[in-house]
Amino acid sequence: MMISVVIPLYNKERSIQDTINSVLNQSYANFELIIVNDGSTDDSLEVVVSMHDPRIIVVNKENGGVSSARNLGIHKSSYEYIAFLDGDDIWSPNHLEILYGSLSLLDSDCIGGAGTTFYKSHHKIFDQTRFKKSEPKVIDDYFEFMSSSTGRFNSSTLLVKKSKILETGLFNESLKYGEDVEFWIKLFSNYKLIYNNCVTAVYYLAAENRSVHYVMPLEKRFHLFDYSNKSISEKKYLDKLVALIVLDYFQQGAYSHMFKILNLYRYRILGVMGYFIRLIIKKLK
Repeated sequence: MMISVVIPLYNKERSIQDTINSVLNQSYANFELIIVNDGSTDDSLEVVVSMHDPRIIVVNKENGGVSSARNLGIHKSSYEYIAFLDGDDIWSPNHLEILYGSLSLLDSDCIGGAGTTFYKSHHKIFDQTRFKKSEPKVIDDYFEFMSSSTGRFNSSTLLVKKSKILETGLFNESLKYGEDVEFWIKLFSNYKLIYNNCVTAVYYLAAENRSVHYVMPLEKRFHLFDYSNKSISEKKYLDKLVALIVLDYFQQGAYSHMFKILNLYRYRILGVMGYFIRLIIKKLK
């Protein structure tokens, strides 16, 4: 099985070499690596072109944001299976092998993709003691699964099927934050997720221009949630998303944004508080 790996690149000259090397050093070597340079203004592109490997494909475009870069990478991909990796994160050497193994065991037409989990670090060296072998399973209720206070996966640990993406919808290019969450909701509302609960990636906290480092305007983040005709588990998950937005703005001191969200979803305040309680209980354990 061939895999297309898509990395959006914008001003990551300090991070991108380690990120690319973590792909080139994969134990599973059947992949193409598509680097979408989203109009970088630093030396990111120079770093990439200095790395010589026939599997690397560089695509240049004008700056349009991470969603447009990922979407172009999807269109340029040659294969049905697409793995995403942000330009500052890294994979463990067995990341693609784990995803391939999960799909080879459980794949069917009802599957939209497969994922593993990650840990956050200020260091770009994968801690092998974090890896614990786990058996993949099909998630029947995506929204109940994602309602947990435990992080499940992120953009750097997910592999998806191109045909299912094109059917359910690409990344929303009008969003700068939460575009990945909206993308996953569209995909896994229609297709199931294979999940392998093992750590295979590092979310690099000290990366350049992380969007979490500045206050995101409401109109640029995924925050308009439709609760109508939703199941109990869907509403529970949306309550979690509201709670995380409130927490984000509180930690950034963006209180006007925080109160706008609370007012917008005042009718869901009990559900939102329920998530905060679960989060507190988890931290106290």
